[in-house]
Amino acid sequence: MFDVVAIGSAVYDAFIEADLKKIADAATASGASLRLPLGEKISGKKISFEIGGNAVNAGVTFGRQGYRVGICARLGNDVFGEEIKRRLSAENVKLDFIELDRKLPTSFSTVFLSGGERTIINFLGSGNALALRKIPAAGPRTKWFYVSLPGESYQLWPKIVSLAKKQSVKIAFNPTGYHIKKAGAAILKSLPAVDFLVLNETEAAELTGIDFKDPQKAFRKLDRTMPGILAVTYGVRGAAVSDGRRIYRTGIFKNRRVADRTGAGDAFASGFVAGLMRADLKTAIRLGLANAASVVEAVGANKASLTRSEFEKSSRWSKVSIKMEKI
Repeated sequence: MFDVVAIGSAVYDAFIEADLKKIADAATASGASLRLPLGEKISGKKISFEIGGNAVNAGVTFGRQGYRVGICARLGNDVFGEEIKRRLSAENVKLDFIELDRKLPTSFSTVFLSGGERTIINFLGSGNALALRKIPAAGPRTKWFYVSLPGESYQLWPKIVSLAKKQSVKIAFNPTGYHIKKAGAAILKSLPAVDFLVLNETEAAELTGIDFKDPQKAFRKLDRTMPGILAVTYGVRGAAVSDGRRIYRTGIFKNRRVADRTGAGDAFASGFVAGLMRADLKTAIRLGLANAASVVEAVGANKASLTRSEFEKSSRWSKVSIKMEKI
């Protein structure tokens, strides 16, 4: 029996720290790019190899928070896949539902870091072929599914919803931007089956066609469709969470430093669910925010994920601004 099974991607990440110039670039969503001169060699300052991916990041969070956690992801038959399995086992994440792809290599990312900024080159590989082949037809014995589907595996979403319904399993859902783009209407139709939905501000607007700069108006509309809890993150501006009756507007925990923002969204979402499984909504918000703040202070998408003891015993994470208002 598991407390939670994380379903999604597992990625081997190479982080390269270098002094790269930041330049204006109107063609990008951020309005900026990191400059890589064509045909030149650039001296790197540091390189490190970590494991990541939505399911891995969530699995590490749940394991460190003391839960019985399994992971469903697809790995290649290669050294990167073996290293991911080794590190997950060290985090007490069970590998019962790991799939092995004998054709496609393990998903791999190269992350360029410079002055707190990042650019990621991602090769999805085996993650594009997740098939739920290790998940029994009746579903695994678990209390929660935590779902964030990579690439074309978004097509598995209806099957996961069906499995959850048959087994009375709760669903925490963090759809990727690609999933929203390809099947937004299907996601909206499935929301009555979702117990916790988390999106960033851009994803929320794209999925619903609602401007989430005004959470009151936006949540009022979406709550008619979704009976579960909805969280929308705003980066350094905190988050807004609705339980259908109230909106909780949050601040953030101040960072001691920002080393790498990779995995911050996964850290918030999985931390929130970990808190929700154990306590009340305010604890869930606080753990999500604390986990995200901790993760960005180290290079790696889950390297600094909090243990239960670190969260509960450190005064640093004891208070954060949470303002509540009725919808």
